[in-house]
Amino acid sequence: MAIDFNPSRGATLGVEWELQLVDAQTRHLRQDARELLAALPSLSEGGEIPKIRHELMESTVEIVTDICHTVGEAKDDLAATMAELRAVAAERDITLACTGTHPISDWRDAVMAPSQRYADLIEQMQWLARRIQTFGVHVHVGVSDVTKAIPIVNALSVYLPHFLALTASSPYWSGHDTGLASSRAVVFGQLPTAG
Repeated sequence: MAIDFNPSRGATLGVEWELQLVDAQTRHLRQDARELLAALPSLSEGGEIPKIRHELMESTVEIVTDICHTVGEAKDDLAATMAELRAVAAERDITLACTGTHPISDWRDAVMAPSQRYADLIEQMQWLARRIQTFGVHVHVGVSDVTKAIPIVNALSVYLPHFLALTASSPYWSGHDTGLASSRAVVFGQLPTAG
């Protein structure tokens, strides 16, 4: 299958940040993404790309930047969205967090988000997708010329140990110490599209 290169009009970046919805009292995940999104219609429904949207499970929301030209611009974009989301979450006794996995919640208690895309994923992958109660940050980089893509990836490869160290935020899975620094890598890596 051919994948066409889609050039950017210069160096750009965009960030997607998956946030856990944590009950401020019990510290367990809350399945309240739909409620938070409904409370923020200007961010969850407006524009070509909503600033806040569903992820695979109701215990997660994803905040998304616009296409940015600097890291500072991306940070400011995320901060503005976070301020609004944090205020609405606090009213509902929800704390926002981001680690590779949630340390004590059980993936079997998760409620799937109301999305056809996610329903299709569950239908195709069954158990593998149902247990993907993982969280992450994705940084998309726009490149203007196809001939620059591989050299950029090669240059970033020297930073792979640093990126790997940043993922060491999930030693627990369903209340158990896994003995791993990143149980997320193992859980997510089971998908046929990962690894």
